[in-house]
Amino acid sequence: MKHLFLARHGEDDGRALSEEGKKQMETLAGKMAEIAVPSVLISSRADRTMQGARILAERFGLPEDKILEYDCYCDINPQHMSQYEVIALFSGMYDLTRLVREREAGADGIAIVTHGGFAETFRDFYLGKFLHVNLGLRDLGKGTAYDIDVEKKWCSFISGLTGEN
Repeated sequence: MKHLFLARHGEDDGRALSEEGKKQMETLAGKMAEIAVPSVLISSRADRTMQGARILAERFGLPEDKILEYDCYCDINPQHMSQYEVIALFSGMYDLTRLVREREAGADGIAIVTHGGFAETFRDFYLGKFLHVNLGLRDLGKGTAYDIDVEKKWCSFISGLTGEN
């Protein structure tokens, strides 16, 4: 596997993607496909992320029933996290890392649809950085993604927003 995409779901109404959020995910899917077409798709179980994953699956020609799901603790605010929330966060990162590692050998790429704070923390965790280290990257807005070049251990930003690169 050369590319691991961490995509944040598009704009939403609190649970489901809005029309704008759906457009963002469609645009993001096209930009991701210009880099690599993932053969594995993983999503948080939340409605808005699953909707985003289904949009990506359609664009990448993957059947919806092949979308893998994981549990995600997405309310990340390190100053206010209890020890149980920290455990839930790390448990989610280990589960997701296990899913990626189990499938990366035969994959052209892997796309994960998740939540903003979790994507940023998982990016650092996956790249072997300490949590909350500033890598000089933009935080993920809704409808955006990181492209992690696994071989080079490099990360770049992709936007699903109209008019952004």
